[in-house]
Amino acid sequence: MELAKNFDMLYYGLERAYDELEEMCMSLGNYTEHDAFFIIGTMIHWVIDCYERIEKAELLDLEDKEKVSALKFANNCLKHDVAFLDFQQKESGATFPQRVDGSGRFWHYVWKDLNYIKNERYKSQQKKYDKVLCGKAIIHTFREDMKNIKLYYEKMIELI
Repeated sequence: MELAKNFDMLYYGLERAYDELEEMCMSLGNYTEHDAFFIIGTMIHWVIDCYERIEKAELLDLEDKEKVSALKFANNCLKHDVAFLDFQQKESGATFPQRVDGSGRFWHYVWKDLNYIKNERYKSQQKKYDKVLCGKAIIHTFREDMKNIKLYYEKMIELI
């Protein structure tokens, strides 16, 4: 199957981007806002590229198509210099990775509420962003994508 060709290279790029994201999230604040913007933006691009390859193989389910649309909205925000992430205090409970400040409060990167953006062109993508990403920990959504993409890749290989 032609579509599975070179997917291993795409997945390799995705893994490298994820490793950098995970390192940043575990760094206890050693990265700047510019670093976060670059690292998370890079991850968005790799995830979209992998999902689009899977979509061409007609394997992508409806839930993951919504995820791709939501990520495309985040990508459009990235391109138009709209801040799509927040580094904020977690209300309760421990999830990892995260940062703990001197007071013992937990902090982590989350997908920012972007409801203030009013653009009819991206309305459908924005609805999916609100449903699938908004308010969630960025590392957790990408961790889920890593698992999903790997499963899809294995299905693609089976079809060859």
